[in-house]
Parts: sequence; C-alpha cells; structure tokens
Amino acid sequence: MAPAECGGFPGDRSSGSGRAVLNYVSSISNGHAIEFAPDLLLKVISPTALMLLKIDAFVDDPQRRVKDLDDIRGLLTQYEADS
Repeated sequence: MAPAECGGFPGDRSSGSGRAVLNYVSSISNGHAIEFAPDLLLKVISPTALMLLKIDAFVDDPQRRVKDLDDIRGLLTQYEADS
C-alpha cells in the first residue's frame, strides 16, 4: 500500500497518520506465521506490536479511537494475568 493511498506520507499529520502506516507495515513484515489448520497459515503480530499500534492510533485521533483504549486495557489485563 503506497503512502498516498493511506492518507499521506510518514510524519505528515495534515492528511492522516503516515506514521501509523509505517508502523502497520513494519508490524506485519516482522510478524510470524502460525498454522491454524493444515491449509491455513496466517501471519500474526506480537501483543507488544499490537499495543503500540493501538496507542499510535488513539494518539492520532482520540475522539474516533475510543475503542482502542478498551483494547489496550484488555492487553494490559492479559499481560498482568500471564505475569
């Protein structure tokens, strides 16, 4: 996906979050594959990468991204339970 298709270039806050696009691309490219079924292999990101994407999305547009706070809370709750 080209930056122009995603609302701007990295760091250009006038037309959307280019930084979020780079974070997304980086997270997906650094993900690892998990086999969910014999013919189904999906690339997933770590909970840490997901948390950073959620924080970035919320910071970019807090009024429209309120659900991200719930997702962040859920990730932190899971982290605490696993610790």
